[in-house]
Amino acid sequence: MGMKRAWAMRCILLLMLGAAAIAFGGQWPDDVLQKANSFHDIEKQKQDMPTSVKEFPTISGEDAYKLWQGKKAVFLDVRIKAQYDT
Repeated sequence: MGMKRAWAMRCILLLMLGAAAIAFGGQWPDDVLQKANSFHDIEKQKQDMPTSVKEFPTISGEDAYKLWQGKKAVFLDVRIKAQYDT
C-alpha cells in the first residue's frame, strides 16, 4: 500500500509542476513568433536559410568552438532537412 501511495504522490507532484510551468510560462513576444514563422515559411518553400540573423551576433568559427568547448552557448542548426541529409 505504501508503494502505491508514494507513486500516486509523485504523479500528483509532476502534474502540479507541469500545470505551474504552463501557467507561468508566458507567451513569446510577437516579433519572436514572427521570426520563427518566417523560418518555417522558408523551410516550407524549400529555400536556403539565411546565413545570419540580424538580431544575433555573427562570430568566427574559432570563437564558436571556444564557446562550445566551455559550454557557454547553445547552437541551433536551422537548415532544412534536405540541406543536412546530403
